[in-house]
Amino acid sequence: MTPSRLLPVLFAVALPLSAISCDSDPTNPFTESTFPLCAAQTVHMVGTIDNMSIDVTLPVMGGLSQDNAGGDYTYQASITPDPALPDLFIAWDHLTADKVVTEAHGTFRLVDGPFAGQTICAGAGSQIVIPGSDTVIQFDLAGLASGDNCAVARTGHVQGCVRY
Repeated sequence: MTPSRLLPVLFAVALPLSAISCDSDPTNPFTESTFPLCAAQTVHMVGTIDNMSIDVTLPVMGGLSQDNAGGDYTYQASITPDPALPDLFIAWDHLTADKVVTEAHGTFRLVDGPFAGQTICAGAGSQIVIPGSDTVIQFDLAGLASGDNCAVARTGHVQGCVRY
């Protein structure tokens, strides 16, 4: 087979193998046994920040959008978020297919608990996946920080899901 004809065959074999390797990746945080479940019509976030537990369930709001330049999920879909309500914003920088773990970043603000009213930033190590089921998005937020310009480093991570 000539090299120009070999390329499509190679791509056809390599793409399914890469999908299989992602699903069986032991570092993938999105396994059924390690990931929080999300009841219908809820947003659920669990984890720790500075060794303090976070477990929040909210009614689903906002929306998911995605195009070739990336995507985002925004809990408060208004231009000016209400500071009295919880907020969650997660973004990724390129189009992602179902079941593909993708790097992400974002912020969230809780209204109850030890970090009530503080905006927590999520950076390095944060990931999302769109599982392709009725769950819209699952996320694992890491690289946590707070304060002005996200300058105060925090330990821990928060996992969650949004399900319509």
